[in-house]
Amino acid sequence: MEIKTIHDVQSFTALEKEWDCFLKSAKTANVHLQYSWLKTWLDFLGDYKNTLLLVASDNGGIKGIAPLYTDIIYLKGIIPYRQIKFIGDGLSDWGDFIVNDDTTDLINDFFRTISALSWGEIILHNLPYNSPILGYLKTSNIPGLKIKKSTECYYIDFQGLTREEYFKKSVSHKFVVRDLNRIYNHLKNHQWNFGIVENKDILSELDVFAKMHDQSQIRKKRNFLILESSSIFNFYRNALNRLNKSGDLKVFYLNIEGEIAAQMITFYYNNSLYWWNTGFSQKFSKFSPSKVLLNEVINFCFDNNINQFNFMRGDSDYKKKWTKTFTNNYQVRILSNKGIYKFLNSFRNIE
Repeated sequence: MEIKTIHDVQSFTALEKEWDCFLKSAKTANVHLQYSWLKTWLDFLGDYKNTLLLVASDNGGIKGIAPLYTDIIYLKGIIPYRQIKFIGDGLSDWGDFIVNDDTTDLINDFFRTISALSWGEIILHNLPYNSPILGYLKTSNIPGLKIKKSTECYYIDFQGLTREEYFKKSVSHKFVVRDLNRIYNHLKNHQWNFGIVENKDILSELDVFAKMHDQSQIRKKRNFLILESSSIFNFYRNALNRLNKSGDLKVFYLNIEGEIAAQMITFYYNNSLYWWNTGFSQKFSKFSPSKVLLNEVINFCFDNNINQFNFMRGDSDYKKKWTKTFTNNYQVRILSNKGIYKFLNSFRNIE
């Protein structure tokens, strides 16, 4: 087994086909470990020279990928301090090593490779509850290791579940069932339709969506605005367009009186839908278009034998109205006990 470290765009780009082929069979496969997502993050928000991509392989091809990235922060604004994170950190709902079932030795090799480098801390955000990294670290004796729960990920598992069972047992009757009955009665007097954007080039749709989404966020006094940063907007615009062209994106819409009332962007991966974001027009707010659209998408899942609808990370009360089922994401932090970083870490107040 050989482990290579990749720091350049040419070597990274050369992995595309083999990466996605390996990911499909990997135990840790998820939508935010796809090549196109992480490559686009590096193109718009990263720097390839800071890439710490570890690729384990033998004559049979890739056996594991550790998609890592180095970042420099400045303690007290002046002291450079090196962190190791996942590529895509901050904008990915899940991060992990890409590995198959028999992974203990491989993960050990990855961490041994990382430990030989100079760094102040390893900080891995949004590890899924079943990550083999967690299983490995919980039985290790690595000094400076801290593991904690970070956020919840709510989801609906449709396998073996009927539509009637779901609406009877899993949702808030007052917030969902009763309110939807009221809204649909109101919609009887209007022309409306639900559908999927059938377009291999959805850049214009994404531009409309971004404006609608940010207007919704401002009204709700939330901080996440797609258009606030040009680099983040360009990342999303290009990442979502690439995923759409590969068939890994579904954009749903609700039209009322011939106008877009709401749009929902979802990732489609392993026969599951991942709800990324929704935007709606204030003009149709009396119809609660986001709620109607979500209900229509859930019905779409039942009608098309989708395995799961995942609300993705975050434990907002809105999600809890639609499902009671969730998993936890975790954060892993390992503080260095070597050299200058051991000295600096002794003064850091970290929970």
